[in-house]
Amino acid sequence: MQEPMQDTIGEDSSGKLPWKPRVAGVMALLFGPLAGAFITYTNLKRLGQSRKATLTLRWSIAATLAAMVVLLYLPDQFTRIFGLGVEAAGAAVYPAIQQNDFAVWEQGHPQSQSASGWGSLGLALLGIVTFWGTAIGIGFGQSALVQMYINRGNQLLDQKRFEEARREYKFAARIDPNDPLPHLGMGDSFADQQRWTDAGREYKAACALKSDDAAVLKICEAMDK
Repeated sequence: MQEPMQDTIGEDSSGKLPWKPRVAGVMALLFGPLAGAFITYTNLKRLGQSRKATLTLRWSIAATLAAMVVLLYLPDQFTRIFGLGVEAAGAAVYPAIQQNDFAVWEQGHPQSQSASGWGSLGLALLGIVTFWGTAIGIGFGQSALVQMYINRGNQLLDQKRFEEARREYKFAARIDPNDPLPHLGMGDSFADQQRWTDAGREYKAACALKSDDAAVLKICEAMDK
């Protein structure tokens, strides 16, 4: 019976020399976590660690997606700190993943020099483009989800099902705290019940958020009078 193939350090079918592990860390710090992930994946392949490369890339993509979702819901004052933390983690983790494999490669190739880190720039650029493309896609998905809850709330409001309508508006407000329309909807639901204090609170919350929506502007003008 044929033995299963095992990864062998330094046996990359492309014959390309690996980069020093710190290259992935520097690129992760400069260009984002996916840049570090793509470079680490390629370098592990060059070091003959195909299985480890695949696992690293999968976990990196999953962690990056999770971080993007967290950023969507974090208050604005914490997003920069969180983003810097993600970049710092990538700068530390990606070199560490490769360190032992690269050390073994160096021992087995005492006459060889590692590849120039500049050769990884293309992967770094691919990483940052992929990161922002994914972030924009998630943002569009978030907007669609907010609009779905607002539409449900509006339908329930038309049916005079006020509590249910407010529940939908609250879901929308949690997803995007910077959208004034969920507060406008809640204000309308309270106004229809002649709960003026509650309606005023929600209208003020809507006016506190920047918007060029005609309905929001109309309410804000009325509140100012």
